[in-house]
Amino acid sequence: MYRKRVVWRAIPMYHPCATNIRRKKTNKSAPVPSHLKGTNGVDLSNHACLVQNLHVECAMYARSQPQKGFVRAQWNPSSRLSPLGRIMSPKRVCDEDWVVTLNRPKALNALSTPLITELNSALSSFDASPSIHTILLTGSQRAFAAGADIKEMAPLTFSQAYTTSFIESWSSLTTAIKKPIIAAVSGHALGGGCELALMCDILYCTDSASFGQPEIKLGTIPGAGGSQRLTKAVGKAKAMELVLTGKTFSGKEAAEWGVAARTFGTYEELMEGALKTAETIAGYSKVAVMAAKEVVNKSQDLGVRDGVEFERRVFHSLFGSEDQKIGMTAFAEKKKPEWTHK
Repeated sequence: MYRKRVVWRAIPMYHPCATNIRRKKTNKSAPVPSHLKGTNGVDLSNHACLVQNLHVECAMYARSQPQKGFVRAQWNPSSRLSPLGRIMSPKRVCDEDWVVTLNRPKALNALSTPLITELNSALSSFDASPSIHTILLTGSQRAFAAGADIKEMAPLTFSQAYTTSFIESWSSLTTAIKKPIIAAVSGHALGGGCELALMCDILYCTDSASFGQPEIKLGTIPGAGGSQRLTKAVGKAKAMELVLTGKTFSGKEAAEWGVAARTFGTYEELMEGALKTAETIAGYSKVAVMAAKEVVNKSQDLGVRDGVEFERRVFHSLFGSEDQKIGMTAFAEKKKPEWTHK
């Protein structure tokens, strides 16, 4: 039996090995970066292919045998998403980790209803998969997501926005997902982009990342939970200042204020650190990980007394899992636990 690692990541359209969307060609004359080579040194850049939707794309690769490099995994043709990506050779193999990259480079990954619909669909599919443990959500080095698509919002009337529940599906984008989602933020995360990052379970960013809720400058306010989640993170006084002035704050400030868990000097270090955390989490019991996420999130909705009671009930419930017995037995015997995720 082997363990499989699946990686989802899109090629930025400015990358030398990216598919030329207009001409439908791949630039094979460009030098192949080291991260596009398998562990046996084979050039894998030609696995890139044209996609129908450029918002979120993916490639799946499985390591079927140790030290034999990566082979293309089977693509599910029923999926709405088309396969596109570049390989990120992992330093070690663990259960499946997924990297989802927003890819609207010309619009700085501005969030739109089609993008959110596709992302919702992808996250729901990942959540239902028994083999996927962690999800990493990122954008480009220049922008995680520079806000919502103004061109989509500007023409709306009150009745249109209200009767269609506009943006409602955005505000609960990640909260219904039971598996951990790590946001890796580089560049701009403004408006809806900041809200999307705040929805994730763990937020990592670069020192130079830029966060903010500048909706006040457009004659409106945050609509996907920004005023609520930001206040929970930084307190009422600081959140009020940020929302009323539209000021931005840096990645360093995000870490100081408790918005981000960690910061990194470069985009490469950011992705490396985020993937390392994803691999660490994927090495634990999926049952326990999902329970841990649930109780921490519940603390944001309940008072301390009710929260502790909820935590205790979930704690008790884990004694009915196989992994609780496996974990405690392995600890007593000083062995590495072999989780069944049941």
